[in-house]
Amino acid sequence: MAEFATRTGLRQPARGHERYLWTDAFAVCNFLELFRRSDKKYEGYAIQLIEKVPHVLGRYRADDTRSGWISGLDEESGQRHPTAGGLRIGKPLKERSASEPPDEHLEWDRDG
Repeated sequence: MAEFATRTGLRQPARGHERYLWTDAFAVCNFLELFRRSDKKYEGYAIQLIEKVPHVLGRYRADDTRSGWISGLDEESGQRHPTAGGLRIGKPLKERSASEPPDEHLEWDRDG
């Protein structure tokens, strides 16, 4: 979990800031259990994830033609309500456009 904290930007030096919703949710559970069993620092990692995830996955991806909050809220309102429009999953490929035909080999890796 210490390696996860470093790799995902919770500990310095951060090597990357990718977020994946399900991995982060599982990590929060792990950090809270480690905190309960042993070390106070893990509570901080859990809190950081809980605060960070909606602010990353509640926004459009950098490679999307759209930008800002998925909800369409302005920056200030989006900061206050980052999950108002839902969250992306954080998968490696961007969401398929409405005009793009489905590709069964790529769908599993598409963000949504």
